Amino acid sequence: MKSTTAHYARLFNRLAKENGEIHNAAITGIVGFSGGGPVSMCQVGEERGYVTVELSLYAEQKVSAEGIRFELLSRSGLSTETTHSMLTAIGNLSMNAMLGNGHTIDLTQVVKSPDVRQVRLQLYSKAGLLWPKFGVYEVVLSQ
Repeated sequence: MKSTTAHYARLFNRLAKENGEIHNAAITGIVGFSGGGPVSMCQVGEERGYVTVELSLYAEQKVSAEGIRFELLSRSGLSTETTHSMLTAIGNLSMNAMLGNGHTIDLTQVVKSPDVRQVRLQLYSKAGLLWPKFGVYEVVLSQ
């Protein structure tokens, strides 16, 4: 990989075309994700959409059922804090379990919001022809 900027420009190409600019300012914590803090994420467009911006670069992330390393997208309209908590929980899970398209995840014990109970992952996009392949899974709220 030549640079993280080129990596994310390629990975988020479709996302930016369909949803608007991926903002450069990352929302992160004082302690980084690798140190047990929240995952870094950026706003997508002008609505309450967010995408993670670090997970696909971790060698510790389990490759998905579709054979890709990935980032997570939420366009659910949840608050920034709830979205951050939800994406961090799923990001942590991705380091320990193989996730994939159509998988459902119960978050009731790790996300303290009545708005988030169970989510489903939906493959949003893929990039790359050679290994490693990368992609974005959208996190969709389930009822």
